[in-house]
Amino acid sequence: MPSDGSSNKRVMRWGILAPGGIAETFVGDLQLDPATRGVTDVAHRVVAVGSASGQKKADDFVKRMYTTKEQVEEAKAIRTYGSYDELVRDADVEIMYIASPQSHHYQQIKLCLNAGKHVLCEKPITINAEQIRKLSALSKAKNLFFMEARWTKFMDIFREIVKLVHEDKILGHVYRVHSDFGQELPEDHRLYFPELGGGGLLDCGIYPLTYLTALLWDHPDNQRARPRVTGSMRISPKFKVDEDSTGVLQFDKINATGILTVNMRVDLHRPAFHTIIQGDKGDILVHGTHTSRPTAYSIVLKGQKPVTKEPHIPGHGFFWEADECARCIVAGKLESPVVSHEESIFAMEIMDEIRKQGGLQFPEQIERAD
Repeated sequence: MPSDGSSNKRVMRWGILAPGGIAETFVGDLQLDPATRGVTDVAHRVVAVGSASGQKKADDFVKRMYTTKEQVEEAKAIRTYGSYDELVRDADVEIMYIASPQSHHYQQIKLCLNAGKHVLCEKPITINAEQIRKLSALSKAKNLFFMEARWTKFMDIFREIVKLVHEDKILGHVYRVHSDFGQELPEDHRLYFPELGGGGLLDCGIYPLTYLTALLWDHPDNQRARPRVTGSMRISPKFKVDEDSTGVLQFDKINATGILTVNMRVDLHRPAFHTIIQGDKGDILVHGTHTSRPTAYSIVLKGQKPVTKEPHIPGHGFFWEADECARCIVAGKLESPVVSHEESIFAMEIMDEIRKQGGLQFPEQIERAD
């Protein structure tokens, strides 16, 4: 079991599949000293990078990410590949981080699992629920860890908010959660391409849905009872993807409503909040430039002065999900209880239903689950 040579830390050996912008953020967080976030049991090292666009792109990625004298020395040991088939054959890679568009996730996850690699794959995990069901079964058959990179759920601030609602019950009975994600995207952005699984719902809507699943679907009194779903979409006649989508989830067992909204035409200029949790004793407002990365929250109880809390985040925040992967693998777990296969399947089923009601279909080749 590899260690960092100076302690009993378990050092997880990562391969990076698709070295683009999101992979830069992820690797940047892996490079941070775990001690800065109070972690002493696990650490991370990138050992291989692969690009379908050729080895040069993988080489350039390593050069961009490893710039200090110490990092340059570390980078000498990183192997680069010009194809994913070569990357998954690297025997030193324990776990693969997949950072490609969602249109490619199903086939690439299968490739990695069949090569004997544990997998952390960017969200949304697949295009539809049937694909994630088959991948869950495959990972278990291969005895490999597999998780959707829903990084928001691993942030300390997100866990604090869930605890306040579920355990401390500071809002009393929660009646309503509304979470919004908005961003103005140029028309040449990948989310305007249906062949890449574009549109707002899958790529951006997963974040508002994460708040709804954590706070309502996973509420102790709900016991994961399924909601009634009403979906609406405004599909671009030109691009054939959803520019604006809404999902209303009625959780009858707990008499609560979850609302998710997402759009690709206007930015989320809401310094007050992007998510509001409303109960009979008051509200919690969740702040942050992006719904994916909450940076503060305000507790607004009836008859009391609002209290705002802004926990320190030592980096972007991707390292927490990486730590979870390492700990699960060390413990022999095939999935994380924080983002379980069941939850990923549930989320895709909700988005399947919203797409069905909204009339959004992707090209057959990316919807397939064979």
